[in-house]
Amino acid sequence: YARIAPRSGLAAKKMIACGAGVVDYDYRGEVGVVLFNHGPEDFAVVVGDRVAQLILEEVSMVPCVEVESLDETARGAGGFGSTGVAQAINEAASPKAAAVASSSPADEAMRVKRTRSSASLPVRGSSAAAGFDLAAAEAYTVKAGGKAIVMTGLSIAIPSGTYARIAP
Repeated sequence: YARIAPRSGLAAKKMIACGAGVVDYDYRGEVGVVLFNHGPEDFAVVVGDRVAQLILEEVSMVPCVEVESLDETARGAGGFGSTGVAQAINEAASPKAAAVASSSPADEAMRVKRTRSSASLPVRGSSAAAGFDLAAAEAYTVKAGGKAIVMTGLSIAIPSGTYARIAP
């Protein structure tokens, strides 16, 4: 798939960011770039201006399977901010981390556990879609100019050697 990313100079100097940044393998339409101007001045785009980066990335195409429980990890359910910003880095690998690094047949799928009855299982928009669509597990209002963390009602275990990225 291709990821649309902001240009660092525009982000740092003009406060211009990108949103909606995934182009699936099977998409053949014109690519558009969603720009957000977080700066105090209008930002004029002139024909030929480089407004974003298109980064080609490989993606794991494993299926999604629902499970009743997930294995325990050292990180556990610690979410946003749980690893802190000033903690010392533990250079010695823990036995638990080494166990997680080994692969198993369960690594051939993303395992998903519903934590709320209102949760919807992740689905791909097409067979070649890079990502799974995530749905809200409860109603939210994101205020104009604001932000919100919209919970999905899902816990996941991803295959060893991969990472999951929530893309805009």
